[in-house]
Amino acid sequence: MSAALNYNERDNRTQSNTYNYVIIGGRNYTGVNLPYSYRVVQARVDADYRLSNRQKLHLGYEHEFTDRWCDGVVGGLECVSTPSNDEDKVAFDYRLRATDTVHVRLGYVYSDRGAKFASVFGTNTGTYPDLNAGDEYGWVSHIFDARTQHTVKGSVDWQANDALDVGLRGRYSENNYDAVLGVQSGREASVNLDATYVYSKDATISAYGSWQNSRRDLRSGNDRGATTTPPVNIWTNQLKQDSYAIGLNARRSGLKNGKLELTGDISYTFDTSHYSTQVPYLATCGDPGTLTCGDTPDITTSYVTLKLRGTYQINDKGRVALGYLYQNLDNNDYYYNIYQYGYTPDRVIPTNEIAPNYDEHLISLSYIFEF
Repeated sequence: MSAALNYNERDNRTQSNTYNYVIIGGRNYTGVNLPYSYRVVQARVDADYRLSNRQKLHLGYEHEFTDRWCDGVVGGLECVSTPSNDEDKVAFDYRLRATDTVHVRLGYVYSDRGAKFASVFGTNTGTYPDLNAGDEYGWVSHIFDARTQHTVKGSVDWQANDALDVGLRGRYSENNYDAVLGVQSGREASVNLDATYVYSKDATISAYGSWQNSRRDLRSGNDRGATTTPPVNIWTNQLKQDSYAIGLNARRSGLKNGKLELTGDISYTFDTSHYSTQVPYLATCGDPGTLTCGDTPDITTSYVTLKLRGTYQINDKGRVALGYLYQNLDNNDYYYNIYQYGYTPDRVIPTNEIAPNYDEHLISLSYIFEF
């Protein structure tokens, strides 16, 4: 068993002042700097128990308290909408050596974060309307909001023989937030597979593949400035992202009487982003001339990277390295459609700019000296 206690405090004593300036559009604006301070207290207890020679169990509990404040803000205003958070976290981890060559690991983490909100909603919209995001009723940034989180993870490692090692890992996390407006929920999932083959004492080859997925659900309202009652006109938004990657790398040393080493790496990734907005109170939002709601075209990006490198040992202290790098980016983003001639909306200059796509070649030569 083990226990730990950590205390961290930052006391910001910068003086707060008002600053008058003109922003884009010619509007006069009054800003206030906020001397942000915080205090974090973290207590943790862990216990490890060996069930048998092949099984181990780990349990952990952690409590974290975060306090935020600003001293001497002009006008006596509150500088943060969430002055404090309390978070309790429970972790479970199980390890099994199923055989001499197969190792299994399973884990689960539950986290419950509470939030204390400042009673300033509706008070900061006069002199300083942009403080605390305008104190929009019910809006809380998700990084400070009350939240529950579930995380499940697992892995399997297989040492097939003295030369081949294979690993499989997976992770899933789900978040749910309490705020009326803002991020409502989110989830992330990933799977990774990798293998390494040592075909001689001086040569190895590795391959890997991975998949990642994320989703974020958001809720908001269009009646900006509602500081005492929840907004009536609610719209929702969802962002989904998928990423795939594969790669292969190899290393060969011991050439030329042990003086030359060669390495190579090639990888390919493909990413997709999907954006969807629903505005139920606006029946015409999906019309072709409006398109303020519905699904946008997917944004896709593919990326190819090739790396080659050779290192030659000249003497005991010096060696020369020669490298080559090739990269290819292929991007398809509907955002750039508005810049094309004949399709630009009002107040947009038709630059005919397109999504970035390129090929890049790089050759490097270096001398390494050790002393």
